[in-house]
Amino acid sequence: MTSNFSAWGRAVPLGAAVVGLALASPAAAQTQTPSTQELLEQIRLLQKRLEQLEAAEKRRQQDAEAKPRTPQRQAAPAQTAKINGAAPATGPGLTPNATSGGADAVVTAASGPAAAAPAGDPDKPNGTFMLGAAKLTLGGYIDLTSYYRTRNENRGTGTGYSSIPFNGPTPQGNTGEFGMSAQQTRLALKLEAPVGPEARLMAYGEMDFNNGSGGANSVQSNSYTPRLRQAFATYEDDSWQAYLLAGQAWSLATPFKKGLDALGTWQPPTIDHNYMVGYDYLRVPMVRAVKGFGNFWMGVEVNTPQTVFGGTSAVPSGQTVYTGYAGNTGLNPQVNYSTNVAPDVIAKVAVDTRFGHFDAFGVARWFQDQVSFGNTSVNYSAFGGGFGASAFVPIGPWVDLMGNVMYGNGIGRYGAGGLPDVTFTPNGGVTTLPQGMGTIGAVAHIVPKVVDLYGFYGWNWVGASYFPNGGYGNPTFNNAGCFNPNAGGTGCAGNTQSLTEVTAGVNWNVLRGRYGTVRTGLQYGHIVRTAYAGVGGTPSAIEDLFMFNLRFIPFE
Repeated sequence: MTSNFSAWGRAVPLGAAVVGLALASPAAAQTQTPSTQELLEQIRLLQKRLEQLEAAEKRRQQDAEAKPRTPQRQAAPAQTAKINGAAPATGPGLTPNATSGGADAVVTAASGPAAAAPAGDPDKPNGTFMLGAAKLTLGGYIDLTSYYRTRNENRGTGTGYSSIPFNGPTPQGNTGEFGMSAQQTRLALKLEAPVGPEARLMAYGEMDFNNGSGGANSVQSNSYTPRLRQAFATYEDDSWQAYLLAGQAWSLATPFKKGLDALGTWQPPTIDHNYMVGYDYLRVPMVRAVKGFGNFWMGVEVNTPQTVFGGTSAVPSGQTVYTGYAGNTGLNPQVNYSTNVAPDVIAKVAVDTRFGHFDAFGVARWFQDQVSFGNTSVNYSAFGGGFGASAFVPIGPWVDLMGNVMYGNGIGRYGAGGLPDVTFTPNGGVTTLPQGMGTIGAVAHIVPKVVDLYGFYGWNWVGASYFPNGGYGNPTFNNAGCFNPNAGGTGCAGNTQSLTEVTAGVNWNVLRGRYGTVRTGLQYGHIVRTAYAGVGGTPSAIEDLFMFNLRFIPFE
C-alpha cells in the first residue's frame, strides 16, 4: 500500500512536539526559561527534520515500486574516469542514449555524497563501491569482433602493417582472411583513496586477451591468455598540482587530450586494436613525474627499452652478430629481447587552451648489439631520439579534430606501423634509421552521444642506410621473390619504405542506460605497404580491411 506524508501526517507529530515542549517548559523554567524565540527555533528545526524524513520516505517508495514510468530524480554530479573515452549515463533500464565518439569504454564514478550511497540508490553508477574511505570502480566490456582482410596476414584483430604479405614468395598474400574474436574483451579496475585533504593515491589495472599462449589455436577451443595493458599507481597532490606514477601505462609519447592526465590520452576510435598507421604511442613499464602550472604542464619519464632491428648484417666469415636473446623466466621464450644499456627518456610539455589541447615532447634512446669473433666479442652502441607533437581540438559538441606527428632517428618502436629503429654497419654494429610518422583526422558526433562518424589518414616512412651486401633499403637486395608466389619463401628482401592508411568508420550506441551500454561499430581501412626498390623491382601490397564489432559495456 502506498502512503505519503499528508498535511495531517505532518501536523500530528508537529503538534505533539509543541505540546511536549510546552509541558517541559515549567520544569525547565526552574533552571532557565526558554524564550518564545527559542521555542519557535526548536519548532522550525523539528519541521525541517520532518520534511527530510518525508523526502526519504518518498524515495524509498519510488525505489520499491520501480515503475517504468516513475519520474527520475536528477543524478548526482558524476566524475568520469576515462578508461577509453565516453560519457556517463543515467536512468533505469536500457534506453537509446549516448556515446562520446570512441570505440572503447569508460567507468563513471559518483563524487561527493552520492559516492557513499547504499548499493540500492538509483543515483549510484554501476560498478562503483565504497571500501571505507576508498572508492573502487569496475570497468571493461565484453567484445566480439569480426574482420575480413583482402590479404591473409594470419592475424587476429590487430593488423600487422609492416608485414602485410606481398604477392610472393609464398601464395599467402593472394587470398583473403576472415575471422571472429572475443579477445578484445577487457577488464579494468580503479581504486582511489584520499591521503589528507588535498592528496590521493590511485591504482589502475587493465587487461584484455589479445595474446596467444604456445598451445593456443582456434580449431575446437582456444587458450588465448590475458594480456597486461596497464597496471600503475599514482600519488597526486592538488596543492602542488603534481603527480608521481610508477607501473605500466600509456607513455608521455602518446597523444593526450587534457593536461598530462595518466587516464587522459586519446586513440583513434578504430576497431583495429593496433589503431592505425602513423599513430605513435608506447604502453610499457615506467616511472614518471608531472608538474602543472595552471593550464601548462611539464612531465618527464623513464621507460623500459627495446630495439627493433631491420635489414641485413654482412660481417666476414667467422663473425656472428647478436641482436638479442630468447626470453627466460617471466619473458616470452619464443621472442628475442634486445640487449639494453639504458632506459628511454621522454620529456613533454602540454597546454590546455580555449581552442583545445596541444603538446610536444622529445625522446632520447640508446641501442646496442654484439659481435663475436675468435675468442672474444665486442659491444657496439648508438644513440638516437626524436621529437613529436599532438593536438586535440573540439569544435563545439559536434566535431573533435585530432592529430599527431613524430620525426627522429631510431623511433620505429614508437609507431603503430612497426618499422625498424636501427640497421647494421659494415662491422656489424648498429646505426639508427631516420623516420617520420603521423595521423590526422576527425570524429563527427552526428547524433551527439549516440552516433559518431570518424575518418583518419596516417603515414609512416623510414629511411635507408646500407653498404655492400648489407644494411636496410639496399638497391642490390633481391626482391624478385616478392612477385612470385612459387618462390619457395625466398628471394624477397622487401625492406619496407613507407606505409599509408585511410580509415573511416562509425560507432553507434544502440542502447544505453543504468544497466550499461550496447555499442556496435563498423570500420573500413585501405592500407598500402611499399618496399625499397631492389633487384627484380619495387614490391608493394594493397590491403582492404573490414571490421565489425559488438560490445556490452556494463559499467558505462
